Amino acid sequence: MGAVFVVLILLALSIKAITLLDRENV
Repeated sequence: MGAVFVVLILLALSIKAITLLDRENV
C-alpha cells in the first residue's frame, strides 16, 4: 500500500507541474 500511496503523490505532483507549465506557456 505504501508503493501505491507514493505513486498517487507522484501523479499529483506531475499533474500540478504540467498545469503550471501550461499556464506559463499561455
